[in-house]
Amino acid sequence: MGECQQRLLTLPLQTQAVSNVKLIFENMDVRYPGDWSLQDGKLYKGDHRFGDNQEVADKLGEICQGYVTFFAQDVRVSTNLKKANGERNVGTKGERRGHRYCHQRE
Repeated sequence: MGECQQRLLTLPLQTQAVSNVKLIFENMDVRYPGDWSLQDGKLYKGDHRFGDNQEVADKLGEICQGYVTFFAQDVRVSTNLKKANGERNVGTKGERRGHRYCHQRE
């Protein structure tokens, strides 16, 4: 497959990813008004602290039909991503590659 064909195939996926991100941010602003902040290593959106439960990650994952992970610096504090044993992949670090964080399977 040529480079041009690959671009044509990935464009719809990129468009969907951008749409999902916009949808997530709009949903977050409605559900949790206020700014994002990091306080004592904990991630907050307004008064909501992430990491107390996984409800938000699960709901947003359903909406965008994919993985949703919230990080406090480089540590996962809330996610719908699960390890092979079925446990949530919280408390683990994201692997930095360029400007993106990629999940590490454990």
